[in-house]
Amino acid sequence: MKNYDYQKKMLSTEQVFQMIKEAIRVGKGLSLIRIGDGETRAIAHNDLITMSEVPDWIRYSGVLLPDQAIKKELIASIRQADIVGLPLENYYYFKPLMLEIINKYQISLEQICPNRINYYLFNQGYLRKIIAGHKVIIIGRKAALSSPYFSQFATVVATYNLPNSFFVNQLFQQIKEEPAFDIALVAAGIPAVILCPMLATLKKVAIDLGHVIDGIVEPEKDLFKLMGEWLENNKPGG
Repeated sequence: MKNYDYQKKMLSTEQVFQMIKEAIRVGKGLSLIRIGDGETRAIAHNDLITMSEVPDWIRYSGVLLPDQAIKKELIASIRQADIVGLPLENYYYFKPLMLEIINKYQISLEQICPNRINYYLFNQGYLRKIIAGHKVIIIGRKAALSSPYFSQFATVVATYNLPNSFFVNQLFQQIKEEPAFDIALVAAGIPAVILCPMLATLKKVAIDLGHVIDGIVEPEKDLFKLMGEWLENNKPGG
């Protein structure tokens, strides 16, 4: 696995779209998750990297580290997910660290794509085609605020807040008991990676949509602005 380079086997956006559409057509569960520098650090902390290499903004991503359970849950989710979006950037905490993780934990990846697939699906019009005419739930801090936009194309049957990883299991149990849906759009940072494969076990399609929803709700703010505001308003002990 030393010379393995996952970039050579990436699915195209069209291929991902077709896989999602087929899963919806036949009523099969499918999860699309994405791994970035937050997820790689959460997996690698106190192991491949030290805690000094974990930035304060990791709280914004929905986890508190150190946390060995999160490490195990993320590795399990990567193995369970149907499609995994992986980082292409050569900055260490993106692709190089992900390759170290794959090697260390002997992770076999069958269906992979760029981790910016969320933007590709949205910007190229595929997301509208995916949700059109279907029942949708939206999950994340800004789920309710994004509902009016998605209601233009689909029936939004429920929205759920998911502030951090501590609430993943509780929310999953709640969703199991609530209105029927076809597709879950999840914008919940690192917890989305854990939740999406769980939702797929319900024979639903779950898409880790990430900051696409931020762009819909607050298009005038970039990621650094959003992150800075959240960290200022959610100081430890505040």
